[in-house]
Amino acid sequence: MHVMRKVWRCSSVKYATLNTNMAKVLVVGSGGREHAIAYKFHKEGHEVHMAGINPAVEEFGVCVALTEDQIPSYAKTNSIDLVFVGPEVPLVNGLVDELQKVGVRAFGPSKLAAQLEGSKVFSKK
Repeated sequence: MHVMRKVWRCSSVKYATLNTNMAKVLVVGSGGREHAIAYKFHKEGHEVHMAGINPAVEEFGVCVALTEDQIPSYAKTNSIDLVFVGPEVPLVNGLVDELQKVGVRAFGPSKLAAQLEGSKVFSKK
Protein backbone atom coordinates (compact mmCIF):
# COMPACT_ATOMS: atom_id res chain seq x y z
CA MET A 1 0.00 0.00 0.00
CA HIS A 2 1.50 3.28 -1.06
CA VAL A 3 0.56 6.86 -0.39
CA MET A 4 0.67 8.69 -3.72
CA ARG A 5 1.40 12.37 -4.19
CA LYS A 6 1.38 14.23 -7.46
CA VAL A 7 4.51 16.27 -8.02
CA TRP A 8 4.22 18.84 -10.80
CA ARG A 9 7.41 19.51 -12.74
CA CYS A 10 7.36 21.43 -16.01
CA SER A 11 4.41 19.93 -17.87
CA SER A 12 4.75 16.34 -16.71
CA VAL A 13 3.24 14.71 -13.65
CA LYS A 14 5.41 12.47 -11.51
CA TYR A 15 4.42 10.60 -8.38
CA ALA A 16 6.31 10.50 -5.12
CA THR A 17 5.41 7.42 -3.11
CA LEU A 18 5.69 6.68 0.55
CA ASN A 19 7.35 3.28 0.26
CA THR A 20 6.23 1.59 3.43
CA ASN A 21 3.53 -0.93 4.24
CA MET A 22 2.50 0.92 7.37
CA ALA A 23 3.21 4.61 7.67
CA LYS A 24 2.44 7.04 10.45
CA VAL A 25 0.18 9.71 8.99
CA LEU A 26 -0.82 12.95 10.69
CA VAL A 27 -4.02 14.54 9.39
CA VAL A 28 -4.38 18.23 10.27
CA GLY A 29 -7.97 19.31 10.90
CA SER A 30 -10.95 17.72 12.59
CA GLY A 31 -13.86 18.13 10.18
CA GLY A 32 -15.76 15.69 8.02
CA ARG A 33 -13.32 15.88 5.09
CA GLU A 34 -10.37 15.18 7.38
CA HIS A 35 -12.29 12.28 8.97
CA ALA A 36 -12.86 10.73 5.53
CA ILE A 37 -9.17 11.08 4.68
CA ALA A 38 -8.07 9.68 8.04
CA TYR A 39 -10.49 6.76 7.65
CA LYS A 40 -9.06 5.94 4.22
CA PHE A 41 -5.49 6.01 5.57
CA HIS A 42 -6.65 3.70 8.39
CA LYS A 43 -8.30 1.29 5.93
CA GLU A 44 -5.04 1.23 3.92
CA GLY A 45 -3.26 -0.01 7.06
CA HIS A 46 -1.56 3.19 8.18
CA GLU A 47 -1.29 4.46 11.75
CA VAL A 48 -3.41 7.62 11.95
CA HIS A 49 -2.78 10.66 14.13
CA MET A 50 -5.05 13.70 13.95
CA ALA A 51 -4.18 17.27 14.94
CA GLY A 52 -7.64 18.11 16.21
CA ILE A 53 -10.27 16.27 18.20
CA ASN A 54 -12.75 14.15 16.26
CA PRO A 55 -14.65 11.45 18.22
CA ALA A 56 -15.10 9.28 15.12
CA VAL A 57 -11.33 9.24 14.45
CA GLU A 58 -10.61 8.42 18.11
CA GLU A 59 -12.15 4.99 17.44
CA PHE A 60 -9.21 4.02 15.18
CA GLY A 61 -6.55 6.70 15.62
CA VAL A 62 -4.87 9.11 17.99
CA CYS A 63 -6.34 12.60 18.30
CA VAL A 64 -4.28 15.37 19.89
CA ALA A 65 -5.11 19.03 20.42
CA LEU A 66 -2.20 20.85 18.78
CA THR A 67 -1.68 24.43 17.74
CA GLU A 68 -0.30 25.11 14.29
CA ASP A 69 3.11 25.94 15.77
CA GLN A 70 3.30 22.60 17.61
CA ILE A 71 2.64 20.41 14.55
CA PRO A 72 6.22 20.32 13.12
CA SER A 73 7.76 19.32 16.46
CA TYR A 74 5.00 16.73 17.08
CA ALA A 75 5.65 15.23 13.65
CA LYS A 76 9.40 14.99 14.29
CA THR A 77 9.01 13.65 17.85
CA ASN A 78 6.53 10.95 16.80
CA SER A 79 8.35 9.97 13.57
CA ILE A 80 5.39 10.90 11.37
CA ASP A 81 6.01 9.82 7.77
CA LEU A 82 3.42 12.09 6.10
CA VAL A 83 1.37 15.08 7.19
CA PHE A 84 -1.86 15.78 5.30
CA VAL A 85 -3.00 19.37 5.78
CA GLY A 86 -6.73 19.77 5.18
CA PRO A 87 -7.94 23.19 6.35
CA GLU A 88 -7.29 26.34 4.34
CA VAL A 89 -5.94 28.49 7.19
CA PRO A 90 -2.86 26.36 8.02
CA LEU A 91 -2.12 26.09 4.29
CA VAL A 92 -2.27 29.87 3.81
CA ASN A 93 -0.13 30.33 6.94
CA GLY A 94 2.60 28.16 5.39
CA LEU A 95 2.39 24.97 7.47
CA VAL A 96 3.52 22.79 4.56
CA ASP A 97 6.61 24.98 4.10
CA GLU A 98 7.43 24.75 7.82
CA LEU A 99 7.09 20.96 7.80
CA GLN A 100 9.35 20.65 4.78
CA LYS A 101 11.97 22.87 6.49
CA VAL A 102 12.24 20.35 9.33
CA GLY A 103 12.34 17.38 6.95
CA VAL A 104 8.78 16.08 7.29
CA ARG A 105 6.85 15.06 4.17
CA ALA A 106 3.69 17.08 3.79
CA PHE A 107 0.80 16.94 1.35
CA GLY A 108 -0.62 20.30 0.41
CA PRO A 109 0.32 23.45 -1.48
CA SER A 110 3.06 25.82 -0.42
CA LYS A 111 2.19 29.11 1.27
CA LEU A 112 2.44 30.97 -2.02
CA ALA A 113 0.29 28.47 -3.92
CA ALA A 114 -2.31 28.35 -1.13
CA GLN A 115 -2.90 32.08 -1.52
CA LEU A 116 -4.77 31.35 -4.75
CA GLU A 117 -7.49 29.74 -2.65
CA GLY A 118 -7.20 31.93 0.42
CA SER A 119 -7.05 35.45 -1.02
CA LYS A 120 -9.37 36.93 -3.62
CA VAL A 121 -7.09 39.97 -3.91
CA PHE A 122 -4.06 37.76 -4.63
CA SER A 123 -6.03 35.75 -7.19
CA LYS A 124 -7.21 38.85 -9.06
CA LYS A 125 -3.64 40.13 -9.51
